[in-house]
Amino acid sequence: LCGLNNGEDRDFTNKKYLAWYDPTIENTEICVEACYSDAVEMDESPINLQQFEANEIYDPNADADVVYARYEDIEIMRRCQPKSLENLPEKVRAVLGGGASTIFPDLEEAWWVVLVVVIIAIVLCVFYIFLLRMFANELLWFTVIATICLVFTMACVLLAAATDKLPEDYLDTNTLMERDLTEQEKQRSLIIGVLLVILTLVLIILAYWLRNSISLVGRMIEEAGLIAMDVPSILFFPMIPLVLALGWFCTWMYFTMMIASTNTMDTAVPASFTAGQRVGSMDRITQLCMAYNVFGFLWVVLIISAITRTTIAGVGSAWYFTRDKDSSEGKSDQLSAWIVMSTFGRTLRYSIGSIALGSLILTIVYIIQAICRVFTASVNKKSTNSCVVWYTNCISCLVEAIVKCVEYITKYAYIEIAMYGIDFFSAGSRSGHMIKTHLEKVAVVDSVGDMMLFLCKLAVTFTSGFLCDAILTGSGLTVNNPRAITLIAMVVVYLVSTSFFSVLETTIDTILVCFCEDMESNDPEKGRPYFMREEFKDFITQQKNLMHDDEERS
Repeated sequence: LCGLNNGEDRDFTNKKYLAWYDPTIENTEICVEACYSDAVEMDESPINLQQFEANEIYDPNADADVVYARYEDIEIMRRCQPKSLENLPEKVRAVLGGGASTIFPDLEEAWWVVLVVVIIAIVLCVFYIFLLRMFANELLWFTVIATICLVFTMACVLLAAATDKLPEDYLDTNTLMERDLTEQEKQRSLIIGVLLVILTLVLIILAYWLRNSISLVGRMIEEAGLIAMDVPSILFFPMIPLVLALGWFCTWMYFTMMIASTNTMDTAVPASFTAGQRVGSMDRITQLCMAYNVFGFLWVVLIISAITRTTIAGVGSAWYFTRDKDSSEGKSDQLSAWIVMSTFGRTLRYSIGSIALGSLILTIVYIIQAICRVFTASVNKKSTNSCVVWYTNCISCLVEAIVKCVEYITKYAYIEIAMYGIDFFSAGSRSGHMIKTHLEKVAVVDSVGDMMLFLCKLAVTFTSGFLCDAILTGSGLTVNNPRAITLIAMVVVYLVSTSFFSVLETTIDTILVCFCEDMESNDPEKGRPYFMREEFKDFITQQKNLMHDDEERS
């Protein structure tokens, strides 16, 4: 092992760095005193390590008469890593793919294009949030109606194809639908078309039945957009947890590589041992350390995510329970310019224990879920007993349902923690009661709101992709793989848009919880006025009157 005295003729105390002679050949690891800062000329015929005598140290630093197939590299955590993909052997580059070696040079040439596209995407995200603030209800109903029309159109096309009644011009212009379908394909198209017609009817019934709840979702999205406009710094707050998560990931990778390098020397050294062979094995303590390392990584990631959600929920609840929201003077008294950072500090000071406990429960549940999935996959693959397979799948479904319930309750528990500063179990109890009491509102807000925000993210991502392709085409840059650059830009934009719209998603959930608490705790007729805005209050009153008229007609 590099950096240790492994016995007679294997003293690597001064050779602390692990290097590879050729990554395409097994057992070519060597311990060196320093990584190769200068590229060495490649030898035409690779050297076979087995030609060396047992226990002979294979060290290019000590033998200058032999030419070794090495490439320029840099030291990363006591490992000599290749500095550039272009210096890797042809076999490795073939494994990575023919275009892999051109991506990095293309990024060096077109990095500013990706940066410009990301900046445009940020502007688009803010524009979409402003658009949702102004026309959320209209956009929401447009999305619902467009979805119903799309499903019905697909049903009509499939039914027409099954009955040979597609128009000739459609067949001539559409390459996805063949003119001549087999009987089996016609039958399949007929079945799918009938199912889509049924789905269309179900969607129409649901849209009519949930029309009040859908309108309520639109109003809540408008309220969430208003929070983003009144406290714009909340949109950029996820950047702080992102930096923390990246720092934690780098720290975790460092310790993971250190644990993976900590082996126990075997007492019996094989006769064919060379310096390139590893004669150690991972003992049980090291395996437990690796498992604990993975557990800790997941736990801390969930803690960072929970801190983000709790902070955003704290800002949203502070805004909701502020009197005179429409007055700039009223807001200035209770909402300071540093409300996001003050809420973040309050979360770390008073609620970190509850957040850590909730994240710990989620971590344990996720690990149980992973174990159950691996076990179920193994049973389905190896077992021939149908009863055992059925029983195992039932247990797996039960575990998945428990995981979803824990996620649901925990998500709203963090909002209760942000609102009242209570412990996790009390917050979980309150959130469970809220979900049970307002199940219809919670389900509709979650499903419809998430769908709306997902469509916004897709719109921003694909718009940025088209812009990136247009800039690359119009700027005259000489890039080998413009599609790869566009794809990278779209991935980055999707992550950025997810960061922005996740703030809106958490704010919508917070508005829902605050609204339910406001309706339960206050009553204007008893001298306890609502905290909701006047426009929102007028909307709720109008909804109540409509529901009362519907009940009378029924």
